[in-house]
Amino acid sequence: MERSKSYVLLFIFLYFFILFLVSGTVIASAPHISTTLNLKINYFFTILINSFEKRLSILLDSLDFWNQQRMMHLYEIVVNYNSDSQTLLTKMPKNLTNVRIFFNNETTMSGRFRAPIFTNAIFNVDDDIRISGDVIEKSFKVWEKNEDCIVGFIPRNYVKKKNGDLKYSYLVKNYFSIILIGASFFHKKYISIYYSPENEINLKIVRTLNNCDDLLMNFVISNFTHHENIWISAKFSHISKSGQSTLKAHDEKRHKCMNQFFWNFGYMPLILSKNKIIL
Repeated sequence: MERSKSYVLLFIFLYFFILFLVSGTVIASAPHISTTLNLKINYFFTILINSFEKRLSILLDSLDFWNQQRMMHLYEIVVNYNSDSQTLLTKMPKNLTNVRIFFNNETTMSGRFRAPIFTNAIFNVDDDIRISGDVIEKSFKVWEKNEDCIVGFIPRNYVKKKNGDLKYSYLVKNYFSIILIGASFFHKKYISIYYSPENEINLKIVRTLNNCDDLLMNFVISNFTHHENIWISAKFSHISKSGQSTLKAHDEKRHKCMNQFFWNFGYMPLILSKNKIIL
């Protein structure tokens, strides 16, 4: 009996030690040990939050919110923190559970998917978006039946102008072709495609403009699957008015990205859809 306990403790120690060594990852509090040892993690999802040091107070509120939600299929919360400052660790409430911090020195929006993820399912959410745990669980069930596409809460579209240029837009006659990544489920396999050498020309655009990471992920996934995405129509809230979308040049950058991505992909992979599920 004592020997079996020792093996379990050794396994747990090695698990955390390896995580600590993975490219800047710091474990702020323990993930589900029972899940790791006994269950298949691909029945679960990871919440991935991208944030910056200047948004620390918003991030802390976000972590507190998600920590209070009851989500039986949540594996862990991962923060992709675009800073090498350790201030976050000193400010985090001690009652937070199941949170892992990935310190990322890549300070543009192109680095938001760099954190190592262990589950196939990722719920990527902006630090200022709040959605109830019950709705997230139901949305995860939708995604499980549609793993190839993006399942999310914020639909967008584009229109083609008379001169042939593309313009980033909202819904057009209830059709959408884009699901913003900042509140969506998608499969982690698309991250490797997103960061592949073949996609570097588009990543340079994201880094230069510090924008359009979410649009690019839509292009990448739609180009790979040729499937419609799914819009989850449900109640959610924004608690901040200081994000990228509030900046004056935001829409112009989005228009530019749409046209450059279209040119680089050689065709339009985004598919018009009315595929909407009301929760």
